[in-house]
Amino acid sequence: MTMQRYFFHSFPRLRAGESQSLQLAKGVKIARSLLDNGLLLTPENFEIPITTNDGTIVDSFKATQRRACFTELEPKSLPEHSTMFGPFSLAYEIPDLRRLGAMPVFYIPLQNDEEYLSGLPMEVFGGVIDVSRLLGQLLAIRNQLSNSPQFGLEYREKIINFNCQDSDAIRSFINILFDCAGTDAEATDLKLRTLASCFYPTENLRYTKPLDYYRQREWRILGSSLLFNDQPIFHSATPKQVEQLLAIDRNYFSKQITFFDPSEGIGVEIKDSIANRSHFFRQIGSLDVIGLAQYLVLPDNVDVESTLISEYEVRGVEVVKQSAFCGES
Repeated sequence: MTMQRYFFHSFPRLRAGESQSLQLAKGVKIARSLLDNGLLLTPENFEIPITTNDGTIVDSFKATQRRACFTELEPKSLPEHSTMFGPFSLAYEIPDLRRLGAMPVFYIPLQNDEEYLSGLPMEVFGGVIDVSRLLGQLLAIRNQLSNSPQFGLEYREKIINFNCQDSDAIRSFINILFDCAGTDAEATDLKLRTLASCFYPTENLRYTKPLDYYRQREWRILGSSLLFNDQPIFHSATPKQVEQLLAIDRNYFSKQITFFDPSEGIGVEIKDSIANRSHFFRQIGSLDVIGLAQYLVLPDNVDVESTLISEYEVRGVEVVKQSAFCGES
C-alpha cells in the first residue's frame, strides 16, 4: 500500500455512554445507508460571536450548516483519526472529491487579546455578514413590493409607510440596482448562505487546545439548493429515509434544532428534527457519489455480510480492513 493521501469520511463517532459494540453495529448500518442513499449531509446550528477590540460581543453570525465532512490524511494517520471520528471510513482520491464540489473549511480565529491586529479576522468576517444581511434586506423589500403596491417597514421601533409613488420609486431603484449588478439576487443570497456552512473557529478553548480544529484539515461538501444542469444536487430525506436514520441513532436524529426556512420567508426560523432536515447526495450527472470512492475501510474487529462487501465492490469500491490499508503489522 503506497502512502498516497486521501480524503476520509469517517463514521460513526462514539457517543457518551455508548458501547463499542453498539458503535460498530451503527457503523454497519451507516455503510448500508451509504449504498442505498448516498452521502448523508446532516445539519448543525452554528454561531460565531462578533467582538470589538476590547472583547465585547456586539453581534453574532448564526447559520444552519448542512454538510458532509472529510479529512485529508495519509493512511498511516487514519487509526488515530478514527479514535475520534469513527472506525469506518470512505476514502476518496483528492481530485475525485473535488469533482463532488468539496471545499476546505475557512477557519476563523475567535480570540481577541487586544494585541495589535488580533481582531482583524473577525472584522473581515463581519464584512461577509454585512453583505449577507444587506442583500437579505433588499430581497425582503423587493418581495414585499411584488405583493403590495405600497411599502412599509419597522425601523428603530417606528413604523414607516411609503405611499404608492414612493413605493414605485423604491421598486424601480431595486430592480435597476440588481440589473446593473448583473446578478440573480436570489441565487447570490443562496450562495452566501451555502458559504456559511464552510466557516469554523480555529479552536474552542473551552473544549480543545489552540488550533485544534484547524489542524484537522477538514474539507466539506455543502448542502444547498443550487442546481447542476438544472437539476437539484441534494435531496431532502424522504419519510422512509427518516425512519432509517432514526433506526441508526434515534437519540441523535430525533433531536430538535432551529432552522432558517427560506420557504417561509427571509429570516424565518422553525424547529424540526435533524432527520427531517438531513439531505442525501447520491448522484451528480453521470457520477455515482459512493462509487467514486476508492476504499471502504473497516475496523479489524467487525464482521460484515459478504453481500454488503460485494455490493461495494460492484460499485468499484474496494473493501479493506484498517490494519491492511494502513500497512500495520
